[in-house]
Amino acid sequence: MKNLIILFSFISLLLSNSVVINAINHTKHENVWITANDKNLIKLSDFEKISRIARVSPVTTLAVHVADELVFKSDYRFRNGTLHTIHIDEQREVDQPQNKFRVRVEQFNPTLDEPFYSLDPLTFQSQSVELNDQGQFKDIKVERDNADILETANVQIIHNSPYPVVDIYVDDAEALGDVPFRAATGMIQLPISTTVGIAPANGDVIANFPFALETNGNYVVSASGILGNDATPFGLVASGLELAAVDTNHFGLKVFHGVTDAPAVDIYANGNLLVENLGYNEYEGYVQVPVGDYTIDVTAHGSDQSVASFAAPLSGFGGGTGI
Repeated sequence: MKNLIILFSFISLLLSNSVVINAINHTKHENVWITANDKNLIKLSDFEKISRIARVSPVTTLAVHVADELVFKSDYRFRNGTLHTIHIDEQREVDQPQNKFRVRVEQFNPTLDEPFYSLDPLTFQSQSVELNDQGQFKDIKVERDNADILETANVQIIHNSPYPVVDIYVDDAEALGDVPFRAATGMIQLPISTTVGIAPANGDVIANFPFALETNGNYVVSASGILGNDATPFGLVASGLELAAVDTNHFGLKVFHGVTDAPAVDIYANGNLLVENLGYNEYEGYVQVPVGDYTIDVTAHGSDQSVASFAAPLSGFGGGTGI
């Protein structure tokens, strides 16, 4: 058995005192900037491309610039640990010679039992913004109809296929670039009906995989296998993703077997059997592990001889989850 790894992919994007932001440019403009507290945060150059994620403080001022013009600015007080997607739209019908833009900020909060779309001004704002002849803001209107908001799911992608660096495409548009081998993305928002493609960095897409996801659902997708290998072909394997353990005294651990040349395995934590008979390309559902520091041992199924051991210091991760 070789090339065996365990990838602890902690969901650190949902830690307190930070907010995760990404954005989608629904306009035809190729020079769209989002700033946070007057500092450049995200650049959007392509139509309908999902941006890379960025972090901001819970209290921040977001602004949108299109072709070097300020078209939107608003103060926000987000809840800690939430995810937000900024949508920039250009209205098709305008009564004034200047452009009219609508900026929507969607919130996803996995820690609160409340509707995804909230009109609480502290957590959600969906606004139409129009500039007057002097380039100043005219009326700001809160949109009450969310029917046109893009339905999305939250996805983390793990690169565990033996290609050094890959680009990830969503519906034929590059969404994430230069993802290294044995690395994981943060939580990104994808349309619920989408096709995810994988390409060697700066190369052509080598495989496409359609997905039908549930709105607001949480998923992990692992890229595994070898292109052109009939025994272990390249593929994307999806599973549900949990963002919190049962309580702060436990850590939710999910195990994925992505080793192409290994048999089914058993996983031990400090000598106690944790996962039994896990086969290649399979996920084991979440195991709630008491907080502590562990030595993880991997054996061939049915054997008590460890072929690999890994340190798993989980003392400081109470209430969290990982892969």
